Amino acid sequence: IDVRIINILSLLVIVMLFEIALRSNQAASYVSSITIYPIILSPPVVQMMTHGHVLPYWLYLFVMAFALIKGRLFVASVMFGLALAARQPSVFLAPLLAIYVYNTTSLVEFIRYTLASALTFAAVVMPFAVWTGVEFWVQTYMNTSSILYDAFLIHQINGSGLVYHLGFVEILKYIQLIIILAGAVVIARNSNKDMSWFIYFSAIVYIWAVFFNSYVARYIYIPAIILMSFAVATSFSVNMAPGKGGIKSAQ
Repeated sequence: IDVRIINILSLLVIVMLFEIALRSNQAASYVSSITIYPIILSPPVVQMMTHGHVLPYWLYLFVMAFALIKGRLFVASVMFGLALAARQPSVFLAPLLAIYVYNTTSLVEFIRYTLASALTFAAVVMPFAVWTGVEFWVQTYMNTSSILYDAFLIHQINGSGLVYHLGFVEILKYIQLIIILAGAVVIARNSNKDMSWFIYFSAIVYIWAVFFNSYVARYIYIPAIILMSFAVATSFSVNMAPGKGGIKSAQ
């Protein structure tokens, strides 16, 4: 199946769900015009549409966020399992999501949602892991640092290139660990906040973790940017001035 067709379908579903989430907002067109549409019309997204391979991953994360906003935690868990199976950076979100769900649901529900993610992940990757053996896990999760090189990183937005240039490549994983742990602590102390806040903050943590990733390219940031725009849009309240076409006030 042509990956470009899959990309187009994935993006269409993202846009459709974004619009559905804003149906109750009287100024949905204004909100979407400053959130999702500038992103999907940006050059990096257009480039990934034509020769990329990551839009299904973006879709999994977005549907997860959509399900979280709607209170469908089981669906969100399944989609996160697909995201985990699709691309490695999704692991940055795992402890954040686990802590938030643990603090906002019962232990039985937490175990149920964890199993949903784990079993979904296993259903996708285990056939390949069994077929390939230990080498599957080594190449998928343990060898990414070997592709880090200065000539590539210098053209990307990242902190990895500076760390690489200073000769401290080995500390990248520890920087990421500190970022994720700090994010987890903040979430643990703010689990009383709404789901839009959680999605937005998790996306910020994701961006900073990617910023110090061993491999960094522009498109890796995009799913987090989409999640941030979704969080903003779902918490954005707009009051229209009577008889006028502009925005009177926004919160």
